[in-house]
Amino acid sequence: MKCAIAKHNDLLLKQAIQHYRKSSTIFTFLSLYSDFEPYPIDEVVNVLKRKISDLESELEPWRKLGRENEALETQLYALKKQLKRMEQRQGEMTDEH
Repeated sequence: MKCAIAKHNDLLLKQAIQHYRKSSTIFTFLSLYSDFEPYPIDEVVNVLKRKISDLESELEPWRKLGRENEALETQLYALKKQLKRMEQRQGEMTDEH
């Protein structure tokens, strides 16, 4: 992953997720290293898992206090839903090859 920082960008991640919902081809983007920097679905799944882990760590102090952070909980729910969808798609793409 040459452009690791870029791949954690929310906008780029959203574009990759949208791409993989409809296509089995590798998503590419313009980076400092390449006009066609690949962003394989495996990396999308890994980035989503990392974001979920980070959010859960951020939520832990709130939960220990018995309080809710609705914004973070909503973000976590959305990320988990996207991860499930991308893992399903990843399996479908593996089956296609």
